Amino acid sequence: MEVFKGLQLSTYGDFIEAATNYLSTFEMRLFVYICWSLWKNRNKAIFEACSKKEEMIFNGVVHLAEEYGDLMRRESNIVIEKASKWSHPPVGKFKLNVDAAYTPDTGVGGIGAVIRNEKGEVMVATALPLDTATSPKHAEIMALQFSLNFAWDAGFSSILVESDSQAVVNNLNTDEESFAPEGHLIDDVKRSLQ
Repeated sequence: MEVFKGLQLSTYGDFIEAATNYLSTFEMRLFVYICWSLWKNRNKAIFEACSKKEEMIFNGVVHLAEEYGDLMRRESNIVIEKASKWSHPPVGKFKLNVDAAYTPDTGVGGIGAVIRNEKGEVMVATALPLDTATSPKHAEIMALQFSLNFAWDAGFSSILVESDSQAVVNNLNTDEESFAPEGHLIDDVKRSLQ
């Protein structure tokens, strides 16, 4: 690649840093898929005694990168707001209410989500135990992340999201990167909403 000519790259980390600094988003996506596909093909050659030709690998990489780009360009029809008193969503929209419970003494909690239509009728609901959270805010973020995936998997895309966690709602409604301990999770949720 022309981008890397003349650069002093002594470690794999230097190479990755150069890639993130000099490649466009699409080129970086291609780069990551190429590395992954080459590694996968190498393992197939070693452990299964079969491999793909370079053209097939590259065509598969381009397909994956384009497919991912198409998914990321989909129109975001999701609004996240703080719940105060439940209200009906507008006609044609659905409302996803999300909540989490967390007990610091035990580290145990739970997640709950419900999707209602404009009449207030429950369309789908879910709840599950949570034993990996480290704080109440962490539990709320995990609940939101899980609930959004649950909604998308159930086929809902045009939704309003309500959470009773003002801190999480504030973090999600700002364009700034979060440097809080749970910031990477906040940023993951933001990226999934783009």
